[in-house]
Amino acid sequence: MGAESIVTIPWGQEKITTSTRREHQLGTLGVDPSGRFFKWARNGTTALTSGKLIAAAGPVANHQDLATLAATAANGGRLGDQTITVTLGATVATLDQYEDGFLSIRDLLGEGPMYLVRSNPAAAASANMVVTLRQGDDIRIAVDTTTQCSLVVNPYSLVVVAPTTALGAIVGVSPIAVPASDYFWCQVSGLCTVLVDTTWVVGQMVERSVNVAGAVTPVDYAGTAERALVGQVHQTIPSDTDHGIVNLYWLGA
Repeated sequence: MGAESIVTIPWGQEKITTSTRREHQLGTLGVDPSGRFFKWARNGTTALTSGKLIAAAGPVANHQDLATLAATAANGGRLGDQTITVTLGATVATLDQYEDGFLSIRDLLGEGPMYLVRSNPAAAASANMVVTLRQGDDIRIAVDTTTQCSLVVNPYSLVVVAPTTALGAIVGVSPIAVPASDYFWCQVSGLCTVLVDTTWVVGQMVERSVNVAGAVTPVDYAGTAERALVGQVHQTIPSDTDHGIVNLYWLGA
């Protein structure tokens, strides 16, 4: 599926639309008539309830800093190649696990660029795997066998309720209950209802809770840990474990 322009979401559609079908490219931007923004996402293996803070799946440790097999020993692949072969670490890759995700050239020759992945085959642990890039986003800087690269799952692929210990970046809020593995519109900015941990007051900044999964809590300015800033309390002053209204800052990856 090719790149898409912004999708217009009719009033209330984000609260009734879940799908077993990949109707848009993951991460496609949607906007409703009020100007709130959403990203097309796919839930992970656990059903979501509405009003939960959502995070990206964490990176696969054995799919980082991978060795690259060059197209030729001399230049490591001609400029414009649309495939690159990497050697996985000790974790299997599933079919199209990295579809709509990225391949990042992390170190040495060709370092710096990030390329959009179209597909990958299933591959055994420690096996060589051919990664196919999106047409038009082909290799622009030659790589060779010294090159190290990492595979990055699309941040809206197999999302999870934000855990109390961060594994992946915060990507939005679920506006609806979502069955396991279904696609849905994940809200990334504007007014929304989200689970509360600890009471708050209007105007406070809120961040991911380290006590309640999927909740937000007032920013701990006295703390030493850096956590994701989610937004600002807009109106409701709820009780602990209630749902309050937050104006989300842009969470879209």
